[in-house]
Amino acid sequence: MTMLSDVRSQIEANNEKFAEIFARGDATGIAGMYTEDAVILPPDAEIIRGRENIMGMWQMVMSSGIKGASLHTLEVETWGNVAKEIGTVTMTVQPPGSSETVTAKAKYVVIWKQEGDTWKMQTDIWNNSPS
Repeated sequence: MTMLSDVRSQIEANNEKFAEIFARGDATGIAGMYTEDAVILPPDAEIIRGRENIMGMWQMVMSSGIKGASLHTLEVETWGNVAKEIGTVTMTVQPPGSSETVTAKAKYVVIWKQEGDTWKMQTDIWNNSPS
């Protein structure tokens, strides 16, 4: 049985990988971090289902001027091969046509599912935090 601290470490490592892939602008790489049947619930948008649609959504996010994301895990809870993560994210945003960057903050909940030795995101929801 995997200990909670091990799961948290793996999730935090995945979040670092997410940030690196995001900074490269690799929506396909981001989508690969989700299960095949994943669901995301972005703010002010419809539910998005499946890795291909998730890839398209992340490509649109990157194209909108969000250049980076730094994730911070606040808590993790596990049930067998499923884990819940609550965290915060700080995004670096460069609005189209601007040379200046600003930061935006959000909070999130991710349900992770273990597939073999890998933890992948199965459900992802977030919304904005006050600045």
